[in-house]
Amino acid sequence: MFTRRLRREAENWIADGLVDRGLAERLVARSDRSGSRQHTAAILGTGGGGLIAIGLILLVASNWQLIHPWIKIGALVAMMWAAYGLGVRFRSHPGHRPKIGDGLMLLGGLLFLSGIALVSQVYQLDSRPDKGLLLWWVATLALPLVTGSKPLYVVVLLGGLIWLGVTLVEPASVFFLGPDGLGGDGTRLMGAQLLAGTLLMGAGTYMQRGRHRNLAGATFSLGLLLVHLMLFMFAFAGLKGGLGDPSVPLGPMILLAVIATLGLVGLVARPRHDLWVPAALTMVPAVLVMLAPLWRMGEPALAITSTVILASLDCGLVWKGSRTGRTGWVNLGFTFIAFNLIFIYGKYLGTMLSGGLFFLVTGMVVLAIGVVVETQRRRFTRRMVDEEGGS
Repeated sequence: MFTRRLRREAENWIADGLVDRGLAERLVARSDRSGSRQHTAAILGTGGGGLIAIGLILLVASNWQLIHPWIKIGALVAMMWAAYGLGVRFRSHPGHRPKIGDGLMLLGGLLFLSGIALVSQVYQLDSRPDKGLLLWWVATLALPLVTGSKPLYVVVLLGGLIWLGVTLVEPASVFFLGPDGLGGDGTRLMGAQLLAGTLLMGAGTYMQRGRHRNLAGATFSLGLLLVHLMLFMFAFAGLKGGLGDPSVPLGPMILLAVIATLGLVGLVARPRHDLWVPAALTMVPAVLVMLAPLWRMGEPALAITSTVILASLDCGLVWKGSRTGRTGWVNLGFTFIAFNLIFIYGKYLGTMLSGGLFFLVTGMVVLAIGVVVETQRRRFTRRMVDEEGGS
């Protein structure tokens, strides 16, 4: 996106006589090379760090019985600190490679997690898995916040979400949802993850103004994906009839859908200082969903509510992305709209068909949805490019 804008601006500079064509072409070419180098270094650094961690774990595992416990722990601690130290040096010192530093810090974080598991195994500590995850999460969270390492930050966020899921289903945990707290089909667990996704979206929006703005996009995107995933799971569970008797009137559920829609779209569209108003609106349905097994929320109500919230959120992403020049939001919104349309077809129309006719008609519908959505996506992005060029 930046390179395309630079290329258009360069043409304007040439027309205004500010630079000659040779200088403009060199500036654009330099931007292309710089972006390519950064993406390549990020992929290689992160992938290399992960592969090294896996290789070390497999190497130690193959010779596990032959290694003294103190050597195991000492070697792991030494490698962890070496990875952290080199990662910070690569990121912080001028002339070095920050993307390689990100990969090394990711390696250090994974080695630390392996070290916790190793100590628990060597000394046969009787502890729950969620406690080890929580210890790793608390001890590691500050590092990406201080250094700005995005790969490690994303892994830490994923670890926190995994810990949340594990601790909610662990009977000995103080956060255990109860013997029937999952609603038989994980309703409360999905509601808790939906609430976590909403909080991540709010945190990502808030972080765009602070010192951690480089991590804001990853926070918001992960929360957005989690919200979509949980809403799809609610709708799919409703499709299979696994959410209890349809004893809840549809009217209140539509009202909850409207409230959640206002909150989710507000997280995208509202000014930063007004963040907690839409965030609070969004949390209301998420909390009520967690209590769904208590009042036996029915399949039609919850499935329709989830579908309405998804469609409204995706339309809000497209609208906000087109207003702010964020093609990523436009593309993501249209992608989810396509999935939502396919899901609606499968739920309400696909079950009427059977055999080869089902696959034939479904294939035609999927292709038609893909063509329409892709056409609209290109139209939106082309309009955004034209507006940026005109401004």
